[in-house]
Amino acid sequence: MRKSHSKKAIGKDENFTTYFNPPLLLDIIKIYKVALIAAEIWYSWYNITSKNNKFKYFNGKVWKNTIIPPGAYNVVDIQKALQNIMKENNDYIPANTSGDENLFHVNISPNYNTFKSEIELKNNYKLDFTIDNTFRDILGFNSRIISENGKHHSDQIVNITSINTIEIHCSLVDGSYINGKSGDLIHCTSPNVPPGSLLQVRPFQKMYNSMKVMSAINSVTFKVTDQDGNLVDLNNERVTYYLHIKEL
Repeated sequence: MRKSHSKKAIGKDENFTTYFNPPLLLDIIKIYKVALIAAEIWYSWYNITSKNNKFKYFNGKVWKNTIIPPGAYNVVDIQKALQNIMKENNDYIPANTSGDENLFHVNISPNYNTFKSEIELKNNYKLDFTIDNTFRDILGFNSRIISENGKHHSDQIVNITSINTIEIHCSLVDGSYINGKSGDLIHCTSPNVPPGSLLQVRPFQKMYNSMKVMSAINSVTFKVTDQDGNLVDLNNERVTYYLHIKEL
């Protein structure tokens, strides 16, 4: 069994190469297979990044462009982040004049029955979801300006994350198939822990994949992608893989 982790390798945590010195010698006339025994990957990727963190609202007098800090958010978290921004912009009614709580003119909440989100506007506030790089898709809204007081329901269900499956790729693998094309996929899994937690991958049944024919293993490259083949940004969190190579 071989262990490899990203902090002792070259590259980023989601795409790194481990070098062996001395190389692992193989018999070129024999057949080898490799399996993932375990993996430890932190659920550290963001659903709001610089590509979808823009927010534009009208406070009754002027339009204001704002940015939510990148991070892992649910609908309630987005609401809190917007309230913090509006508080900094003095676009709210302080508690000392309104009662026990601050009052805000934009309120976002999840609807657990329809799986959609709801935006409530007050005091002639408006939202502009037509600009680029907004988080409208996460909330399930189409590109449009929301301009009337009252509650507005999202057009689609909430899409809180675009990553449904984590795919682990290993350069030793030869002959796995991804969407009908030959690839280097060694294992795939779905996140079953909340953001910020350690995703511990322990395959119930070891799946041995054919290895590339070689006389020695000088290095091995690992990649973590989503279901569409896009690299998953792990934000510099350590990844560890355990492999088993067997001779047939």
